[in-house]
Amino acid sequence: MCLYGEGYGAKIQKNGGNYNPTGVDFVLFDIKISDVWLKRDAIEDIARHLQIKTVPIIGKGILEDAIELTKNGFKSIWGDFIAEGLVLRPKIELKTRNGNRIITKIKYKDFNIRRDRGKNDLVNFCTLYNRKCLLITEH
Repeated sequence: MCLYGEGYGAKIQKNGGNYNPTGVDFVLFDIKISDVWLKRDAIEDIARHLQIKTVPIIGKGILEDAIELTKNGFKSIWGDFIAEGLVLRPKIELKTRNGNRIITKIKYKDFNIRRDRGKNDLVNFCTLYNRKCLLITEH
């Protein structure tokens, strides 16, 4: 079993103090056993038994809405600051032809640096997969 997550806090990242001003912590976002990626409910169950936080799901919707939300910036659930962005994944696991999972990350800073970089690719992904298949977690 391999746990995938991120360490965060003032002593780990440049802006880590926004997330944990005095210490460090870990948030789990995925688990893989052999070649199988677990579903969200199994991840939450294992995290509960191990007493590990899981990255929260902050919404469900279509890709265009997620792009617009991130582009405009939104308040983080971790504190009083703009969220770094969103990680989106299909409600039903989808893979590319070579077997890689399809997961999309949209970052607020990308819209501030290069206005529409990657936007068309993201919208095309959404059109291909029925427009209503995404789980959104804050990044």
